[in-house]
Amino acid sequence: MVEFYDLQNDPGEWNNLADDPSLQLPIGQYQAALSQWMQKTSDFLPPPQGAFPGNSPYNVQFDPLNTGERKPK
Repeated sequence: MVEFYDLQNDPGEWNNLADDPSLQLPIGQYQAALSQWMQKTSDFLPPPQGAFPGNSPYNVQFDPLNTGERKPK
């Protein structure tokens, strides 16, 4: 599930804007930036492949027990 909020106007995160068609481009840009940052910093729990359609650079399968073991797909 994707969540996207306008934190200036909705600091309590009550109105999820992820389904707003006019926001799909910036949402995709943020998802791509997050995926790149997570890969660059070796984040221990990246999103599963396909979580961000068209933007996820991950091609590894992660251990569900979070032992940090990475296996090539």
